[in-house]
Amino acid sequence: MPGVDTLILQNPWWKTSRVPEVFLGRRRKEFYRKIQKFLPLRQILLIYGLRRTGKTTFLYQLIQDFLNSGVDPRHILYFSFDEKVLNLKQLLNTYETYILKQPITEESRIYMFLDEIQKLSDWQDQVKLIYDRFPKIKIFLSGSASVNLQRNVRESLAGRVFEFEFPPLSFGEFLEWKKAKVGDLHKKELKLLAREYVLKGGFPEIIGEQSSEVIRMYLKSSVLYKILEQDLPAVFGLRDPEFLKALVEYLFSQPGSIINYDSLSSHFGRSKVTVINYVFYLKYALLVREVRNFRPNLLLASRKGRKLYPYNPAFCFVYIPEDQFFKRALETAVAYALSARYYYRNRFEVDFVLRKQNRLYPVEVKAGEPDVSQVAKFLKKFGGSKGYVVTEDYEEVWGNIEILPLWKVMLEGVGAEFV
Repeated sequence: MPGVDTLILQNPWWKTSRVPEVFLGRRRKEFYRKIQKFLPLRQILLIYGLRRTGKTTFLYQLIQDFLNSGVDPRHILYFSFDEKVLNLKQLLNTYETYILKQPITEESRIYMFLDEIQKLSDWQDQVKLIYDRFPKIKIFLSGSASVNLQRNVRESLAGRVFEFEFPPLSFGEFLEWKKAKVGDLHKKELKLLAREYVLKGGFPEIIGEQSSEVIRMYLKSSVLYKILEQDLPAVFGLRDPEFLKALVEYLFSQPGSIINYDSLSSHFGRSKVTVINYVFYLKYALLVREVRNFRPNLLLASRKGRKLYPYNPAFCFVYIPEDQFFKRALETAVAYALSARYYYRNRFEVDFVLRKQNRLYPVEVKAGEPDVSQVAKFLKKFGGSKGYVVTEDYEEVWGNIEILPLWKVMLEGVGAEFV
């Protein structure tokens, strides 16, 4: 049972009526606008994403907003599951007994923030019980994972929760944090800023960092290895984190490779089942993105020929020399900017395929001069009306193929959405 001292330590506003300034950080305006309309609703809000993107800081900002609006500080409960606790019932018993000093049902409204919820065993059933039993509690959850969080939500909390991925800074936010206005910048400046953004991955703590060595060490030690050595072994009981790290190095040093589980099994001397499971763990942790081979019958797209990219292009920098990094990470950066789900390969290849309102839009990525031939083949085969080629700095239109610089794609997309 968590002690009252632990609760008081995690909820300093009970004494001071405000969140300590050091916890508040800088605002993520884009994300706040995205969820603002959901704050008054009864449903649980689940905020998930990578480590070090600022999820906990965002929760503290919400708490301060509630305090500013006049909410009684004692009616806001925050708990991080970095502290060990067996179940939520124990947590609420301590809160009721020592802080509220009366049953929760007697209070008008309680705001409960549960941070790193994936570290609590059987969390979805426990949260469901609280939600159903205490309609006056508004619940906020955060977690540093994806697949299992979402799966458990859909299985146990259907209709009770809204899910939101809390991403690293977008390129637009990155420019705002650096006080760089697009209208005041030359294209060369935007090109350099796009390179810097891809290198740093939008992680808030290194936006101002200039040392490549520090950036690489931060990405490796504070993000990747925390997940590989601590988070995944704790959640899945993994006994071979060194294989997990070796697999990540292999995949991230050659981003966008078509995955062959038999080949990986032979290369690492592990069973095919083990390799498949470990790749799943990497997807769970938002470390890799799977892009499937598109077919007109989308049911076939999921069965073979899958590509794996680092979820964030900056992860490539941990394993690729700086002088080769941007050229080799450019395709990953476009996949990240467009939340890529499909590519096309059958006699010829197109890096990504978008679909909107039953229309297909091929996207090709070129590190050097633009080449529209693959996009043109796709448009001819599938009858699409428009295609795109993304390069680092070219911008022009060739018939129904638009050539765009990376910085523009990261700011504006390409006019269509992935399936």
